[in-house]
Amino acid sequence: MAYVFDKHQLELVDHGLADTKAIITIKSKVDGSGDGRLYYEGYSIEELADKSTFEEVCFLLLNDRLPDQTELDSFRKILSGNRKLSAETLSIIRSMKHDEPMALLRTAVSSLSASDSEKKRSPESDIRRALDIISKFPSLISSAERMRKGLIPFEPDSAMGTAEAFLYMLNGKKPSEKDTRLLDVLMIIMAEHGMNASTFTARLVVSTDSDLYSAVTAAIGALKGPLHGGANEEAIKMMGELMKKFSSSKDLKKDVREWVLGQLSQKKKIMGIGHRVYTGGDPRARILKKKIEEILGKDDEMYILANTIDETMKKEKGLSANVDLYSGILYSRMGIPEHLFTPLFAMARIAGWTAHILEQRANNKLLRPKGVYIEEVRPLDAKYIPIEKR
Repeated sequence: MAYVFDKHQLELVDHGLADTKAIITIKSKVDGSGDGRLYYEGYSIEELADKSTFEEVCFLLLNDRLPDQTELDSFRKILSGNRKLSAETLSIIRSMKHDEPMALLRTAVSSLSASDSEKKRSPESDIRRALDIISKFPSLISSAERMRKGLIPFEPDSAMGTAEAFLYMLNGKKPSEKDTRLLDVLMIIMAEHGMNASTFTARLVVSTDSDLYSAVTAAIGALKGPLHGGANEEAIKMMGELMKKFSSSKDLKKDVREWVLGQLSQKKKIMGIGHRVYTGGDPRARILKKKIEEILGKDDEMYILANTIDETMKKEKGLSANVDLYSGILYSRMGIPEHLFTPLFAMARIAGWTAHILEQRANNKLLRPKGVYIEEVRPLDAKYIPIEKR
């Protein structure tokens, strides 16, 4: 069993690296001051969510500028033309169809390297690999889900954008424009978010001069954890349990508020609340809350539930909702099952991961932080005692 350090020992370092600056980037700025702001390459997330598309955001992050129409059309064509999976990758997905979705995705992404015959690494080849991985994520996730249900995967439609293609391949029918745009917005706001655990993992791996597939696979492993990407699943599970608990409530807002106060009195964590950086509010949550109001209305029970939790926590603890509290409501609205929430997070964040990988490669230095050895716990020059005398 690993030794558990006390508070004094942990204070000898920047525990959790929250205040350590080791990376310079222009990919995004996460501003936790005030009400909280998020920028991609200088553009506010609010403006991008309102006016842009996921494909355009991908181009922006990979190329450090917005495309013109000809460039965007070409970019979309590349993505839509590379969604088809190899027989080998489909075989791996089929053999793992009953595994946990993120574990399956991790292995399936790793398998993509087998189809890459170009072993030489260069800025151009890495861009090609990045686009290939981005294009295949919708196919990987939808194929895995259909095989899990005993269904045949659908061939991707080359005329569709990323969000529309995913919903089509998942359900076998053309999605509505409203659902397509909704998923597009969700992917835009989840595409990039500074030096989070999975992005840092991707940059750490590629700093060793490892390949892009290894870096993305490692990033998926980091996102899989419930303290990172898996939090959205936990939030919607909590919401589902509360909907059952208060199914016959005559005053849902009052009952939910009392539940929150009860959780706080027992010092229990409430999922979807608070953020390590956004102390004043998560701008992504504000965007999604507005979308829910537009689509479902303020009288929707799930909205009332989430909004009451948000308002109560803000009043009682000064903590606001993060993106996880509201994203699950919208995924559910589109008929997407809970176990796909985190894979969909990855489907969006692959844009940020690959952009950071390219940026790290262009400005590389091996990431190698220092640790502080605690001599008071394990003194140096300890005397080795033969095993038969221990």
